[in-house]
Amino acid sequence: MKKFNVFSLLLVLAMVFMIPTAYAHEIETDPDNIITIPLTAQDEMYSGTKVQVDDSYGEYKLYYQYVEMTDEIYNQYMAILEEQRNYEKENRPSDDAEDDVIEAYNKKMAEYEDSKQALLPAYVEDDWVASSDSTTKLDTSNITEVKHYNLWVKITDTSDENAVYDDLVVNYDPSIGTSEDEVPSPETSDNIWLIGLAALAIGGIMVVSYKKVTS
Repeated sequence: MKKFNVFSLLLVLAMVFMIPTAYAHEIETDPDNIITIPLTAQDEMYSGTKVQVDDSYGEYKLYYQYVEMTDEIYNQYMAILEEQRNYEKENRPSDDAEDDVIEAYNKKMAEYEDSKQALLPAYVEDDWVASSDSTTKLDTSNITEVKHYNLWVKITDTSDENAVYDDLVVNYDPSIGTSEDEVPSPETSDNIWLIGLAALAIGGIMVVSYKKVTS
């Protein structure tokens, strides 16, 4: 009978725990709303979508990457998203709601956001693709089945410093083709800053955004 080697086991476990694992919730994404990834139709998103960068940032370099999500993670993400949308629909405070009601609502919405972000894969440092014209593009020529991605965008100054990150969940379905549908504008209000959540399915793309209610 082969003798059990405790040292070998400990070495394997150490190697496993040394493997770096990063998730989107560990990365601060665009706190000053400098980056805008447009809500576009599928053909535009995957053939070269122009990412907008606020002029306040100055000269910049832009990088991007599509990080694939498994069906399991994507389905978990969508289940939380659906629950969040239902909660928003049923519990969104009115304009004259008490502060404690608004606070409770925002806290619950933040919990949903944290749960979703905890599922999303982060970028891979060695996989950034430089974009000379601020566009992102996914090669779909060999994709024959539904794929899910977290699209990461990074901008830096001309010295590759002061990085700002943003990400967007996208869903590519080769059976859908292109779409000419217009993207509905998100609901806005003078007393609203970032509320709840709007999920838009346009030509195979799932776009997620949210807003927070303030008193």
